Amino acid sequence: MHNRMQLDSLRCMTELAGIDQGAGSEAVVSPPPGERGGDPRSRRTVIFVVTALGAFMASLDLSIVNVAFPALERSFPHDSRAALAWVITG
Repeated sequence: MHNRMQLDSLRCMTELAGIDQGAGSEAVVSPPPGERGGDPRSRRTVIFVVTALGAFMASLDLSIVNVAFPALERSFPHDSRAALAWVITG
């Protein structure tokens, strides 16, 4: 049973490392992700879109917090503006 568990963990590690076990005893290493024949421009576009979306979400969140700040001040009348600002900025 112990040997079987080792084989399962070895199989998982080789899959994560990108090593394919061939029919024979020798291992065949997969090419790196950049050399798999994909278009580098499309990869750059995806990276740009994901980064731009993250920046947009951060600015949208900041705008929502700034709009809600007066309502937070009314909800917590005993706290100062500085204390509320610390709570909002995290």
